[in-house]
Amino acid sequence: MLAPSGAPVEPVLAALRAEGLSPVTMPVRPGDDPADAARAALDAGTDAPVRVLSLLDAFDDRPGTAVLADTAGLVRVLADAGTATSLWCVTRGAVAVAADDPAPRPAGASVWGLGRVLALEQPRLWGGLLDLPAAPDRADLDALARVVARAGDEDQVAVRSGALHARRLERVPAGPATTGTAWRPRGTVLVHGDAAVRAPYVLRWLAGRGATHLLLAGAPVPAELTAELAADGVEITTVADPAGLAAALDRCDAAGTPVRTVLHLVDSTGPGVPVVAVEPADLATAVGAGTAAVADLAAVCADRPVDEFVVFTSTAATWGGGGAAVAAATGAALEALAAGRRAAGRPATVVAWTPWADEVVEPGPLRRRGILPLDPELAADALARAVDGRDDTVAVADVDWSMFVPAFTAVRPAPLLRGVPEAAEADGPGGRADGTVRDPARALRDRLAAAPAADRHRILLDLVRAHVATVLGHASPGAIEADRDFLELGFDSLTALELRDALRQETGAELSATLLFDHPSPADLARHLLGRILGDTAGETSDGAATPEGAGGILGGLFRQPKAREDAAGYAELLVKLAQFRPSFTEPGQLTRPAGILRLAEGPGTPVVCCCTMSLLSGAHEYARFATGLRGRRDVWALPNPGFGVGEELPADLDALLRVHADTVLRTVGDGRFVLAGHSGGAMVANVLAGELERQGRPPAAVVLMDTYPADSEVLGGWTNQLLDGMVERDSAYTPMDDHRATAWAGYLPLFLDWRPAPMESATLLVRASEPLGEWSGEPDGWRSRWPYPHEAVDAVGDHFTMVGERGPDLGATVHEWLTGRDL
Repeated sequence: MLAPSGAPVEPVLAALRAEGLSPVTMPVRPGDDPADAARAALDAGTDAPVRVLSLLDAFDDRPGTAVLADTAGLVRVLADAGTATSLWCVTRGAVAVAADDPAPRPAGASVWGLGRVLALEQPRLWGGLLDLPAAPDRADLDALARVVARAGDEDQVAVRSGALHARRLERVPAGPATTGTAWRPRGTVLVHGDAAVRAPYVLRWLAGRGATHLLLAGAPVPAELTAELAADGVEITTVADPAGLAAALDRCDAAGTPVRTVLHLVDSTGPGVPVVAVEPADLATAVGAGTAAVADLAAVCADRPVDEFVVFTSTAATWGGGGAAVAAATGAALEALAAGRRAAGRPATVVAWTPWADEVVEPGPLRRRGILPLDPELAADALARAVDGRDDTVAVADVDWSMFVPAFTAVRPAPLLRGVPEAAEADGPGGRADGTVRDPARALRDRLAAAPAADRHRILLDLVRAHVATVLGHASPGAIEADRDFLELGFDSLTALELRDALRQETGAELSATLLFDHPSPADLARHLLGRILGDTAGETSDGAATPEGAGGILGGLFRQPKAREDAAGYAELLVKLAQFRPSFTEPGQLTRPAGILRLAEGPGTPVVCCCTMSLLSGAHEYARFATGLRGRRDVWALPNPGFGVGEELPADLDALLRVHADTVLRTVGDGRFVLAGHSGGAMVANVLAGELERQGRPPAAVVLMDTYPADSEVLGGWTNQLLDGMVERDSAYTPMDDHRATAWAGYLPLFLDWRPAPMESATLLVRASEPLGEWSGEPDGWRSRWPYPHEAVDAVGDHFTMVGERGPDLGATVHEWLTGRDL
C-alpha cells in the first residue's frame, strides 16, 4: 500500500486486515517518486505482492497532474516487473454519485481517465478505481477493503456511506430537443481551441443557426471559409493572442453584443502510444496543458452572462482506449471542471466524441472495432440536442454494438457497458451480472489435457485466430490465414500488445512483450502457447528453450541506461568494434537464409517498397501504420536490412547490401513499375538503392524520401537526446533490444557515415515533418529536411517519429495522393 508519508492510513490497514489481507505500507515522502519506492520493494527479494493499493490521490490534495504522473510511473514499474499483481487506485472526491455530491476534483478525475485506458492496455495488471468521499468513515473503508479483497469484475466503484456505486453508461433518451424549440445563439458566440477539422463544420452550423458574430480564439480559419461566412452576413473577429481574450469580451459587451455562447473545440488526436511507453512527466504536462486551456477560458468567462459553455472531449474519457491516455485523462479532468462550473451556478456541457469522418484516413480499423466515423451532419444534430437539452456530459458515437462489445471485452469484462441494452445483449444473456468470475485459463488447460495430443495445436490455433480476428475486427476467424505473418495481417505495435494481453487473459501464461516478433504467424504462436501451457513436446517448454543462440544479452539493454545515453558516441564506438566480429556476406548466395521482404498492404496501384532504417528500431514494423493508409489502394512491401535478426549475417560493405536489396526488389516486383520509399535512415537506403537499380537498367518509377538528414547533419546533432529518447520510447513488440539488434545498428554506421544525397533519374517526393523533434534556435524552418536535387515537397503531420507512427495512416494517404497524381 503506497501512501504519502504521514497520511492517516491505520484505519485503512485495519479494514484490509479484517478482510484477511496482510498489507505492507510504503510511505512516500514529499518529493520522492512512488515508482522508486515500488521498484525498491520489488527488488528486495521478498514475495511479490498480490495487490498494490495506491492511496496517492486519496491523501494528496495537490492540484494539477502530479498524482497522475506518479500513477503512470507506478504502472511502468509494475509492468516492467511482470509480476502477477493487480493495481487499485484509490481517489477521494474524484467522481460524483448523487446530485448533492461536491463537484469532483480535476486532479483525481484525471486518474480515473487514465485508469479507463489502463484497463484496456494492462488488463492483467489493472485492478480498478475506487473513490472515497471527502471524509470517509469506517463503513466506507470496510467497503473499500471488500472490493480489494474479493474477486469481481466491477472496476470503477465509488463508496458513499458504506454503499458501493458502480459506474454505468446510459443512453440519452431518443427524441427532439427537450425545450421543443430549436436552439439559436444569442449575442456573440466565442469559438475557442485548435480544431482544424471540426471548426469549419461547427462555424457553418452556428451560422446556419442564426449566429451573427463569431469571436474566434484558436487556429486561424481559412480565408475561403471567412469569405463564405461573411457572404452569409456573419461577422468574424479573431483573437490571435490568448492574453487579449478578456479585452475582446469587454469590447463585445461595450458594443451591446456580449458573448452568450462559448464552445471549446478540439479535434481527435488519432492513435497514440501505450502508457508504459510515455514518460510520466510528458503525460502530465500534456494533460495539464489541455486542462489549463479550458480552466483559463472558464476564468475569463466566469462573471459574464454566458448561457452555454460547451467543451469538446474524446470518448477515451468515457470508456478508455488503447494509446489514448492523454485524451482520456484530459477529458475526465474537464468533466470535473465543468461540474465545478455547474456547482457554482454557471452552465457547462461536455460532449465527448468519437472521430469524425474527415479525421479518419483509414476507417477500417475503427469499423472493425464497431466504431463508425461520425458523419458531420449527424454530429451537428447531436451537438444541437446536447446544447438545447443542457446536458451535463454526453458521449456521441455511432456504434455497432455487436462488433464493439466483443472487441472491447476481449481482454477483460466491462460492466460499464451493461447500462446500454444493446451492449448488454451483445455481451450474452445477462453478461456476468451475477458477479461470477470464470477462469478461462483453467478451462483451457482442462480442455487441452483431455484432448488427444494431435488435436491440441488445432485447439490453440483456433483460439489464436479467434483473438486475432477480434483485435483486427474481422467478422470471422476464417479470414485469418494460419501461416501468414502478423505484420502482413495488419498488426502494429499497439495491436500486437493487445493480442498478447488477450492471450494472457485466456491462457494464464506469462507472455513476453515481443511475443509476435518471436512467433510471427498464428501457427507459430499456437505452437509456442502449447508449450507454455502444458510443456507439451509439440510446443516449446519455456521462453528460454525458444530463444535462439545469441538472442537477448546485455548490449541492447545498456542502451536504456543513463551512462550509455550520456556517452552515446562511446557506446556506439564499442558496438562498432564488436560488430566487426559478426559473420558477413558479400553476395546474396552467402546468406544463411534468403533476404526477406514482407507485404504490409495490398491494392491495385503501383507497389511501394519501403526501405527500413538502420537504427535499433529497424524492421518491417516501422511502416505498419504507414501501410494502413494504403490498404486497398496499392501493395506496400517492407524491405528489412539483413543482420538485425538472430543468426543473420551483416553486409561486408555497401555494395554487398545493394546487391542483396536490388535482387530482392526485382524478384518481388517482376517486370512492372514500382516505387521506392524510405523514412530517416531508410531514405538513405532508398537513395543509394535507386542508383544501383538505375545502373542495372531498372530504375524505380518514383522515390519517396521521408524526413531524411545526412549523418553529420547539425540538425540531428542538436537533437541527439531526442532521437535516443524516441528510440527508447518506441521499444515495442517488434523491437527486442537484443545483442544482434545492437551490433547490427553499429555494423551499419560505417556503411552510411559518409553518405551524401545523390541525384536520381526518378521523380522524387520529399515528405517533411511539420513539427520539430526538439528545440531549435537557428533560422526559421532551418530544421526541416532538405533535398538538393529536383523534387516536390509536402509536409506531413507530426514530428520525425510520429509522422510514420501515430500519424502513419495520414502519411500513407498523402503519398498515395501524390503517386496517383503521377498515374502511379
